[in-house]
Amino acid sequence: MNPHMYLYEQFQLISMQDDTGLPHSLEIVNRSAFCSGAAILMDLVLLGCIAIGENGNCTVLPNRIVPNDEVLAKALSRVEKSKKPKPAKHWVVIFTSYDTPHRKAVKNLVAKEVVKLTKQTTWKIFTKTRYPLQNTALKQSILNDVERCLAPETIPKATTLTLLGLVRSAGLLPYIFANRYSKDPDALQTAVNEALKHKPQSNIVENAMEDAVRRQEMFEALEMSLESLTFALDSVMDAVDATTGGDGIGDGGDGGGGGDGGGGD
Repeated sequence: MNPHMYLYEQFQLISMQDDTGLPHSLEIVNRSAFCSGAAILMDLVLLGCIAIGENGNCTVLPNRIVPNDEVLAKALSRVEKSKKPKPAKHWVVIFTSYDTPHRKAVKNLVAKEVVKLTKQTTWKIFTKTRYPLQNTALKQSILNDVERCLAPETIPKATTLTLLGLVRSAGLLPYIFANRYSKDPDALQTAVNEALKHKPQSNIVENAMEDAVRRQEMFEALEMSLESLTFALDSVMDAVDATTGGDGIGDGGDGGGGGDGGGGD
């Protein structure tokens, strides 16, 4: 029986090469990191922990339950402790920077025996850590679900459609849909864009997310879709068109740079 996989874990898994666990490309590492933060936020939305209002601000729902997951529970706690509602793009940055979600996701994948932790020694001096795929069937099942989103007659599940949007935003289309991309990349992009139009409602979170350290990063607004949930919300996630440089991200008030931080909201 396959283990339960949260959205941020699914995204991490399909972002990794099967043989090594390394990113598909160094050029998309920054984009993928921000999409990991976005996936955590979307997990909280899909679990009914938070809602994103028409103004783009995140609000903790009164009857929410604390997720049985360290990463998500910690992320929810940060939103709860905020003195005032803040927009989704703010929390994407915070979740990306203060908790390195991709590292936590890989750790979870090892614990769930989806990937395997291996050590390789070179010249008896240097040790390389690798995470080769162990549960091939699980990853293939996730990829199959994502590809089915592209069928015109399909109305995908919220989680799968959100995952497709993160794949597009992270620049993973050439790797996730390698065959289709090599044959006709424009047709693939069109099919993805059409699939992402499935939404009964939408609200758009866009514009730049800047701070004193990193002012060259711009979030690309990405419309995502959710099923009609009890709090009647479709959400829009942000992905980053990141530039290199900078030492950390955060607004200071949330302790957003690098560590969990001691700053308050």
